Amino acid sequence: MLQVSRQTVNTLRRAGALPSVRCADGTHRYPEDAIRQLVNVAPGERLLRRKEAAALLRVGRQTVTDHELAGRLPSVRLPGSRERRYPESEVRRLAAECQATLTR
Repeated sequence: MLQVSRQTVNTLRRAGALPSVRCADGTHRYPEDAIRQLVNVAPGERLLRRKEAAALLRVGRQTVTDHELAGRLPSVRLPGSRERRYPESEVRRLAAECQATLTR
């Protein structure tokens, strides 16, 4: 779901930041609500990679970063990594704003 490395997940679990349930086969399962709380995203909200956000906005990946740095597009930093994700609702909102600006 978050597409972070196994090492990051294990680090978060050992630090107590990510609760887990140990299954009979020795694997760990993580509650979705705990993961969403870690990244502060509403339930059901899809997080997009920069490439996916760029495709939805019909711009280049650097433009997505420029929108983020200018404060026009909020992002979520994934725990334990430098990667960022963009809430789909915010990307769609920005796409609608850009479309409205073009039609004026």
